[in-house]
Amino acid sequence: MLACSRGTVAGAGGSTDTIGRVLVGFGSGEQLPYLDSGDMKIIASANQSRLSYAPDAKTFIESGVEAFVDPVFFLAMAKGTDPAALAAISTAIDEAVKSEAVAEIVMNATNGTPDNRGPEGTHKMMQDDLAAAKVLFAK
Repeated sequence: MLACSRGTVAGAGGSTDTIGRVLVGFGSGEQLPYLDSGDMKIIASANQSRLSYAPDAKTFIESGVEAFVDPVFFLAMAKGTDPAALAAISTAIDEAVKSEAVAEIVMNATNGTPDNRGPEGTHKMMQDDLAAAKVLFAK
């Protein structure tokens, strides 16, 4: 997300000046109170699609930058983990993500809904998104 905020800082002689700041970051909900209060405004989204909580803010792609970075939260296992353990953990996560309790937690934290793509879907998404992310982070 690319956001613009207004705030105050201590200036020379102890005075307080109002300044504008630009924030580039990956929000996991900590930005929501500032958006609600009006102290911050989303001016662009680095996501592939528009943000659910800022539907008027264009994505980088819509603004002519052919790049995106989608947030991903995942659980990684060490190579060689017992396949039965992997299956059990995947099933447990799948069931948890389907629950109303997890949906409520995700909505409260990120203003979004859970999107469980499973092990294969998550791996594919991360591989597919890597080329787009390189545009943003390449030297």
